[in-house]
Amino acid sequence: MRENKEQLKQEIKKEVKEELKEELKKGGKEEKERKWFYPTNKTPVFFEIIFILALLISLLNFPLTSFMSGTKDVKMEFGWPFHFFTMELDGNSAFPISFSGMILDLLIYVGVSYALDISITYLFKKRKE
Repeated sequence: MRENKEQLKQEIKKEVKEELKEELKKGGKEEKERKWFYPTNKTPVFFEIIFILALLISLLNFPLTSFMSGTKDVKMEFGWPFHFFTMELDGNSAFPISFSGMILDLLIYVGVSYALDISITYLFKKRKE
């Protein structure tokens, strides 16, 4: 029983290696097969959705209880995972926009939206086949 499993594993490994070698030999010759790698017009839509979700997540983290109790040390931070807009309600804050956090957030959002677009395009392509 174990020998059969081991033989099956070895055969699968050989098949995978052969398929990988064939794909690497093809290289960039067959652009039609690799067309799903290009972003479509769904990428900006995914970017907008991710951006809005990030703002909603940061709004859910708003310290409403301390704000309602009258504490002046309330800090509002927008952006997820890095905060790109920070505002302190006591008025002693410096410049509220953090450009490094904004750039990092936007790069993450663009990467995730591109990955979503490519994966969905690839899945629909495979589904049609």
